[in-house]
Amino acid sequence: MNRFLKAKAFQVARGENWHVDSLATLASLLTEEVPRLIKVKLVVELSIKVGAGVSMITISRRCWMDPIVNFLAEDQEPDDEKEAVKVHRVAARYWLSADRKLYQRSFGGPYLQCLHPDKVDELLIKPHEGVCGSHVGGRSLAHQAMTQEFRWPQMQKDATEYVRKCVQCQKHASLIHQPVGSLNPISSPWPFAQWGPDIVDPFPRATGNCRFVIVIVDYFTKWVEAEALANIRNVDVKKFVWKNIVTRLEVPKSLRNGQAEATNKAIINRLNRRLEGAKGKWAEELSNVLWAYRTTPRRSTGETPFSLTYRAKAVISTEVNLCSAWAESFVPTKNNELMVKHLDLLEECREFAIVRLVEYQ
Repeated sequence: MNRFLKAKAFQVARGENWHVDSLATLASLLTEEVPRLIKVKLVVELSIKVGAGVSMITISRRCWMDPIVNFLAEDQEPDDEKEAVKVHRVAARYWLSADRKLYQRSFGGPYLQCLHPDKVDELLIKPHEGVCGSHVGGRSLAHQAMTQEFRWPQMQKDATEYVRKCVQCQKHASLIHQPVGSLNPISSPWPFAQWGPDIVDPFPRATGNCRFVIVIVDYFTKWVEAEALANIRNVDVKKFVWKNIVTRLEVPKSLRNGQAEATNKAIINRLNRRLEGAKGKWAEELSNVLWAYRTTPRRSTGETPFSLTYRAKAVISTEVNLCSAWAESFVPTKNNELMVKHLDLLEECREFAIVRLVEYQ
């Protein structure tokens, strides 16, 4: 060590240090009878004479494009039956040029040139840290590569891993200022877990001989389901819960009393105001009253039951008739364009789903 001028220590990521880890693991697995000796051969003379002509030979490793190129160019199928079926299925989306360059048909744009895995980093370095690069994230970097009309499997994964290796991105990343604390288990929420059912007193006879109203309210979102019934029996209640809760939303955890009384009072008051003297038409107005209740903000949550249920604002008829900013700025094609951008990455999502399925099995 005294003969070295200086020595530096660098921290190497675990993913880039797997050769040394494998060597250390191999050494620890040796039995005691085998001597732990690594032989080192000292080469005194150069194995290649100076001045001799040496040419570099580059061997391109096989990649995902080879089976598709062979199938389109020479109608050659892979030996594996599953791979052959897969090539037959995906070959219709690809086109091979005269110079054997592979292109993939995109859903909403031009043909995308398929890129070899060895050239992925060379392509990502320009939009990420080149002259016009802004060190964007992995998802934006993948979209920029697609905008340049390139395509390869696992684009988002490769772009994300490339960003993680960027020193500048890690050095200037946002810091977490949250103080250190104990780890607490976090349970996933269960929407529509608790419902409060109730039966409203008999109404005047309406169409279909309906006299009763069964009401059920979600404890959190305050979403209301109600139905006019002629009789209140066990079969009617079970059918109502199955049709309006289980098949439309999900299986609840429990049904409790004590939540629907306030809702019943609000429904009765709204019906009385709408019907005036025509009491027999309450069953026909029940759906309108429910819609008004669902789109009105509740004091307890500050939100409408519709927004808490569907995670979106309800567009009522007044906004359409008066052409509000919400309705005026709506462009049907804009949403389609946003959806089309995700279709080109659908195959990558399917590949990840297959990998997860294999790991689970």
